Amino acid sequence: MLTGKKEKQVDYFDSFIQQARYACDAAEIIVKHFNSFDTFDIPKTVDMLHSVETAGDAVKKKLTEALAREFLPPIEREDILTLANELDEVTDNVEDILRHVFMYNVSSIKPEALEFVGVVFDICRAMCNMIEEFKNFKKSEKLHGLIVEVNRLEEKGDELYMRAIRKLYVSACDPRELIVWTRIYSIIENCCDCCEHVADAVEMAAMKNT
Repeated sequence: MLTGKKEKQVDYFDSFIQQARYACDAAEIIVKHFNSFDTFDIPKTVDMLHSVETAGDAVKKKLTEALAREFLPPIEREDILTLANELDEVTDNVEDILRHVFMYNVSSIKPEALEFVGVVFDICRAMCNMIEEFKNFKKSEKLHGLIVEVNRLEEKGDELYMRAIRKLYVSACDPRELIVWTRIYSIIENCCDCCEHVADAVEMAAMKNT
């Protein structure tokens, strides 16, 4: 009798980790590109970032398809979907930074933007550490501190955003420069917010499922 090959079961926690690592990869690409900025390299780097974002989408798609077939997931379905979506948003927003630099034909990177994307990388890395610990949420003594660290870095991002916008509107003379950098700074700040949303989702899931 012929038997079909059993489909490998998806590990939701490992899928979350993969998504978080793709977000870190995207943030690292942004930091490297901003620190050695060359307009000639932007299209190639945009493609590289899009490949990372697409890989993250594939993980999310596989996860959601598995969840549709799952009889008894390890945590509530709503929490799995929320966390998968929030993680996906982080990578999408990181990609959006460079997409807008390209679309607006930015020719140089402001020092405040360099500092700001550094915080994005730090918060993505902190988020990744938190997600890696999430699998142990029922007995973890470190998860709460990792959530707090993500929140701390989000607050640092808020402070940088306020200072960057303030300096922009004090010193910029070109209306185009105001429009372009207001938008780019907003997207960078959104990256930090998205990481905080992931932390909120982890905290909620841990509370509900313990």
